[in-house]
Amino acid sequence: MADVLAGALAGMVMGVLSLAPMTILVSEVVLGAPTLRRRVQAGVSLTLLTLAATATVAAVWAIVGAFLGLAYGWVFRHVPGPGLLSPNVFFTLLMCLAAPVLPLVVIAVTRRWTWSSIVLGALFAGTFGWLLPYLAQ
Repeated sequence: MADVLAGALAGMVMGVLSLAPMTILVSEVVLGAPTLRRRVQAGVSLTLLTLAATATVAAVWAIVGAFLGLAYGWVFRHVPGPGLLSPNVFFTLLMCLAAPVLPLVVIAVTRRWTWSSIVLGALFAGTFGWLLPYLAQ
């Protein structure tokens, strides 16, 4: 249970840290994808879409963090071992390998890379790869 709470807390930290990059990323993705831009222009303004994304980002990251905390508890019991300045090197490596997924999705949608997606990937690796294991102890 402490692992889930630590994950949710790490998710809330991720939510706070990712507010600015996420706001920029939403506008970059919408403006970078022509089909998405046409849908947004037809139905809802970019400002409203960015505001909705900003309002929900902290809650979504808290839920993601809770699930990752649950996964960390399982990994810590079955594959123990510190390393890379982390209480569990295996979990930290998994989070570092999962971090490029968001930038790769943004590149696939917009056909170009953006700094905000790179920043979000680095925040993901740092928050869930290193902060979560220390919070769970």
